[in-house]
Amino acid sequence: MTASWTRTNVTATGNVVAGPYAGSYGDLITESTDGANVTHEVLRSSVMDFDGSSDYLLRIVAKRINRNLNIFFPAAQFSGTPQVTFDLETGVPTIVAGTPTVAMADLGNGWWLASAQATSTGSGTNVSVRAFRLHNGTAASYTGDGSDAVYIAAVGLHVV
Repeated sequence: MTASWTRTNVTATGNVVAGPYAGSYGDLITESTDGANVTHEVLRSSVMDFDGSSDYLLRIVAKRINRNLNIFFPAAQFSGTPQVTFDLETGVPTIVAGTPTVAMADLGNGWWLASAQATSTGSGTNVSVRAFRLHNGTAASYTGDGSDAVYIAAVGLHVV
């Protein structure tokens, strides 16, 4: 995760594992030892404008070490704050809130393409987009142990 990404209660180490595509690499995202019930997330600030009527597709290429992923769309721009947990072991997405369209595709060698699509209902410029949170299998807020992690090879949010 480059400098343009903000990390909260996680550390990122770049290019530590071969990615699913030729010449690609995955970054290691490790939760902190925080001693509290908190989220462990990565966001990108001020990167998207939302028009209040278009469909947006969030895609993440990820590999499980021992955590899953939880993603959600900005509350002010999406009715019901669409939120999904992607199980990186079984390949099963679970809708937590809202009505996003979700899918997971097995890319081989433990890598998954996780995607969620939702229609914006509110407009906004330079909106902070939370790309993903680590998920411990039970909740997106939990006490981190400083070693549990995922690999991330790509993240993208696009108008479709």
